[in-house]
Amino acid sequence: MAVTSRTLKHSGPSGKLTSSGAEYTQIYHVTVNDPLDGPVTIFSYFRNNGPYFGSYYQNGNDIDAQSYVDSIDVPEHLAGSATEYSVQVTYKPLNTGGGGSDSGGGGGRSSDVRPSRDTGAPTELPWLWRPEVSIAFNPTTVPVYEAEYLEGFKGGTGIKVPPGSKVMPHNSAFVTFDPPIEKDLSRLTLRLKQWFLFLHSEYATHIIDSTNQNLLIVDLTGKTLAGVDYGFKARFNVNTLKISNVDASFTRSYFETIAGGRERVEYYETTIEVHYNPDGWDERVVDRGLHELRRVGYPDGSGGYYTKAELGGDSRLDPIAGIDGEPVSEPILLNGDGEKLKDGDPPVYLKFRTYKQLPFEHQILLKNVFKPSP
Repeated sequence: MAVTSRTLKHSGPSGKLTSSGAEYTQIYHVTVNDPLDGPVTIFSYFRNNGPYFGSYYQNGNDIDAQSYVDSIDVPEHLAGSATEYSVQVTYKPLNTGGGGSDSGGGGGRSSDVRPSRDTGAPTELPWLWRPEVSIAFNPTTVPVYEAEYLEGFKGGTGIKVPPGSKVMPHNSAFVTFDPPIEKDLSRLTLRLKQWFLFLHSEYATHIIDSTNQNLLIVDLTGKTLAGVDYGFKARFNVNTLKISNVDASFTRSYFETIAGGRERVEYYETTIEVHYNPDGWDERVVDRGLHELRRVGYPDGSGGYYTKAELGGDSRLDPIAGIDGEPVSEPILLNGDGEKLKDGDPPVYLKFRTYKQLPFEHQILLKNVFKPSP
């Protein structure tokens, strides 16, 4: 009792469009190894090898993710053969009635209909839904490393730092404030809601605390039947997005076919939190400290140059002396080369990368939302 061969006849499909959706048929040529084998043997084979109840219609280049296997029909064997059958598989839209959770007793499914991420057409299947984006602004406090000077300096300091200058906030002796002054900042947060049939923990651990490597766009827009635009659209520069959290919850739903079959589907409802920083996520700090570097061949401030004998080696780190000749107690601006910055010169900023960068448009949990900018 076995099916020895099964062949899909690509010349055999047919379809019918109804008010509730599209219906299709596929024809399989099936051969069994015993004339006494019949529908039971063939049904058993299809149950184990598909197409399964709950799988959508695919036939060559034809794909319709809104119509699902509804019935499998085994008529009498083909004329002239006791072991060959022409089996018809029928696809129909899912029934939208009923309740539909794992704990409920109704056995139907939710009638929640949302746009498909691929075609925009309405669908009731969560794993085909278009991702949803919500936004919020989260307040935080950050140090100020650069600001526009407005007023207050007098004399020589006022001449060197005129109003409108972009400086790191400092006092009239050009000593930066320690700790630096701070400001409130409201940072944009994106929350991406998606649904996946399969989720691997590595998908989340790989992207957490990463930033976008490339210029990206998000285009989740569409039009209503009345032609009204809806959805979310944005463009993000390199290194301005950071994945801060991934939250996935397991969900189980039951789907009821028109024929009364009941199919259980398990999937994950996933929310990804993305923080946006228009200045980028690289750390930018001002060059300052309590010491400066003396090096062989550098000016010694007296018209000469430091020697190896004088420094006791190639270089030496000395405390920066204040006006009173004593070591300063607050960091002094440096020039990027280990020396005290000349009064009135713009501060030097150092940049460090602390987060890994990834091509978001290729990550399994992100590629349905983020696309490369043309």
